Formats: sequence, C-alpha cells, structure tokens
Amino acid sequence: MKKNKKRILGIIFFLLLTMVLPVTAFARGAVDTERSASLTVECTHDGNGLSGLAFGLYKVADMDAYGRYTATNSFSGYSVSLEQETADGWRALAETISQYVLRDGIPALYQKITDATGHVSFAELSVGMYLVYGHRYTSGNFVYTPEPFLISLPSLDKNEDWFYDVEANCKGEGYTNPPETTAVKVLKIWDDEGHETNRPEDIVVQLLRNEDVYDTVTLNAGNNWRCTWTDLDADYKWSVTEKTVPENYNLLIAKEGITFVLTNSYKPAFTTVEVEKVWNDKGFENKRPTGVEVQLLCDGQVYDTVVLKASNKWTYSWPDLEEGHDWTVKEKSKPAGYTATITQKGSKFTISNAYTPLPPVEPELPQTGQLWWPVPVLLCLGLAFCAAGYILKRKQRDNK
Repeated sequence: MKKNKKRILGIIFFLLLTMVLPVTAFARGAVDTERSASLTVECTHDGNGLSGLAFGLYKVADMDAYGRYTATNSFSGYSVSLEQETADGWRALAETISQYVLRDGIPALYQKITDATGHVSFAELSVGMYLVYGHRYTSGNFVYTPEPFLISLPSLDKNEDWFYDVEANCKGEGYTNPPETTAVKVLKIWDDEGHETNRPEDIVVQLLRNEDVYDTVTLNAGNNWRCTWTDLDADYKWSVTEKTVPENYNLLIAKEGITFVLTNSYKPAFTTVEVEKVWNDKGFENKRPTGVEVQLLCDGQVYDTVVLKASNKWTYSWPDLEEGHDWTVKEKSKPAGYTATITQKGSKFTISNAYTPLPPVEPELPQTGQLWWPVPVLLCLGLAFCAAGYILKRKQRDNK
C-alpha cells in the first residue's frame, strides 16, 4: 500500500513539474543541416485531384541548426521580414514574395506538374524555407488559381520534433464559367506609429498581368492611398506590388478577394554581432570541452544562447539585431581549469580561454634513520617512576 502511495505521489509530482517548467525545457532538438528533406504537395478541388497543374519551387531562405532563417541570394535584396507571428502573416509573406518572383523573373529551383491524383513531389532538398507557387490552371470552362504558400523543411510536428518528409495541401479558388472581366483594388496601410515623419509623400504601385507590369499608379494622401482598376481581362492573373519599398520599411501584401492590402511597416536600423572562441591551452588541448554555451545579452538580459564547437569553427553571428541596444556576450559557464577574457572590436566579441594547470602536489618524504627525540622524554619518565617508587617504599618503612 505504501509503495502504491509513493508511486501515485511521484506521478502527481512529475505532472506538476511538467506544467510549471517552460515548454523549452522539453523543446525540439537541433536541425540536421546536412540531412536532405522532401516535399509532397496535394492539390484538389471538391475532393478531386487536379492533374497537370504546374508548380514552381523556390528556396527563399537557408536554415541553421537552431531553426533560424537567412535569406538566400535570390531573395536577400527584398525588404521583407522572414519572421511572422501569425498564419495570416505567413500567407501575406508568401503573396509578397510571389509578386517579386513574377515581376523580376526569379528562376524556380524546380518546375513540376501534378500527377493524375493531384500530387507532385520534390526530393533531395536542402533544409530551409521554400515558396510553393502554383500557376493558374484551366480545364475546359473550369479555372483554378492556387494560393502561394511558404513551407519549412524540416517542419515541426505536434510533439515539437523535426520531421524531414513533409506533406502539404494547396489551397486556392476554383470557378466554373468565370466572368470575362474582373477588377483589382489596392490599399496602402502604414504601420509606423511614432515614425510617421519617415513616410514618403507618395508610393508607386505596379499592376501585374501574369509576369508583366501592366500599369503603374501613384498613391498618396490625396487619393487616400488607394486605387481601383476595372474591366480587366479575367483570362489573366492580376496582382499588385510596390515598385520600390521606402527606406527603413518592410512590405507585406495581403490578398482579400480582389483587394490587395499593401502594408509598410517601419523597421529600425539593424546590426550584426559576431562571437569567436579562442583557446590558449597549447599542450593541454585534451582538456577542452566538446562545446561551450555562449549567451547573447540585450541590455543585460539573455536574448539567445548558442553552442560553439569545432563543427562551427567556434564562431557564430547574430544578424538583424535592432540597433539602439547594448549587445554583449558571455559564457554561460566557464570550462573547468580555464580563465576567460572577453575583448570587443566593433561588433565582434572574442572570448579567450586560457588553461591554467594545477600546481604539482609534492609527495611526502619517507622517514629514514633513527629518531632521537623520544630518548630524553623516556629518560625523564624513568627517573620520575624511580623517584615515586623510592618515596613509596620509604613511607612503608616508616609505618612499620
């Protein structure tokens, strides 16, 4: 009975512990950046697979072992943020990037069409973020326009574990006997509270017909930052983007029916912080740990933690850090036997670890020869016993 009570109490304690600890205590492991991933896309309408629908796959960003993104060369020059907090934000980011793909003719990594069941697969993909762009599909009097989407390879499952063979469903709009003409609306929104003085007086917006620029308009306060195009040929795909994004702003395009909402969000200036680990332990290299945790501090608070090791050449860089803060680094714990010195040159920190060997312990010398110090002590004790015996004997004689 007592054993059962102990087991029950142990289970209750464990459950309480898991509820109190942050989720990161049981969080995902590192991304295997050397492992290949695969993607299978399914495209259906009313339960039927769409066969012959063309998809383009574009690698937007690379991924590091911590699951963080860095834009590839093809997309690094665009004013977009690869960090979105909501599903709507990711949808808008996919729409934004797809407009750049169309207008600027960015080549796809792969171009494939769906099979008879509406599936298309891409294999042997390096880890990163990908844009999946489906082209307008026509079959008789049926027209289907896929919605572009972004996918992370690998992705996280419900248990916060990475999986590398990803399946995704494509969403879109399908019409039978679509109208001959359509309309497109554009609305400009500014997300820059406190920085309104940085706004330009106007913005040039481009209307795209498939991949080509069909028209340009200027939006400003005079037209309430909006415009409408009517009587557009519905046989084409129509979309909207900005010709040039204002300095210190990001662009996000959300499509709502025939309306494109262009949001310019103010972005502060950014900086990059680098850290390098240097070992000063010649002759004691075997004392080094396999990895050292280094913390990035923002105004004294822990912002991020990375592990420096031989595989990353004991270096790391944090890009896109907001300026105006005090960015510093420190070791989470000092390796045993080492002292640490941190130096800074510009935005690069160097952590030097010097090994200090412990001083040798001198062994105790064995005793040799004779020890003379007990002799006088024993002599005194002998004389004392003799004197005591003499006094005792004399007392006995006097008593007689």
